[in-house]
Amino acid sequence: MPSGRGNAETEFWRRRLTVPFYKVSEAARYARSNASTVARWNRLRVTPSKQARDELSYLQLIELAVAAAMRKGGIPLAEIKSARDYFAQALTTEYPFASQRFKADGKRIVLDYQQIEPKSGVGKLIYSDGQLGWKTLVDPLLKEFEYGDDGIALRWKVGGLKSKVLIDPRVSFGAPQVAGTATWVLRDRYLNGESVPDLADDFGIAQTLIVDALTFENVEVDLGRPKLWLN
Repeated sequence: MPSGRGNAETEFWRRRLTVPFYKVSEAARYARSNASTVARWNRLRVTPSKQARDELSYLQLIELAVAAAMRKGGIPLAEIKSARDYFAQALTTEYPFASQRFKADGKRIVLDYQQIEPKSGVGKLIYSDGQLGWKTLVDPLLKEFEYGDDGIALRWKVGGLKSKVLIDPRVSFGAPQVAGTATWVLRDRYLNGESVPDLADDFGIAQTLIVDALTFENVEVDLGRPKLWLN
């Protein structure tokens, strides 16, 4: 029988899925976008019954990332938002872009939407003639998501498929992290003079993960830096 404590912990991190946490500048960097795009996306009041804010929740961040990927195809944000509202109804979920069903059935749903709104620029996502489309814009991002048993994107390889940097609302309060340690913590310690081996020893993390974290934080890594602390 599940313990009450386990249920409480599950409910705690589930609440974090929709609690505003990521600043605009952070959200823009993680979504590989820019602050003006985040602000415009926020002003569209994408999430039903919630007002636009300066900060985004985890699920809003995931949706922003997908919208930003579509935006790179020249699709206006307002048209992406309208299509998203249709996807939400079709998939019966408040956050369709964070749904595993969107990854599995997204192209079909876009085709259905095009029957209703044939002039929408979202139709660019299903082009297959060499132009920017689903395979180029959306699919690479969706491959970075790992989904939970309920079909929600719960882990994001935010540093890219080859990076070990993850965003997971269950770990480090949803901050980008490697092996449970927030990348900003490693960045600050490195910038204060510690070496990669220092950090690896102190946190019990492989040096390759330290390098991944620092690279994600746009820090130029000097693997020849001498250790600051002696054993």
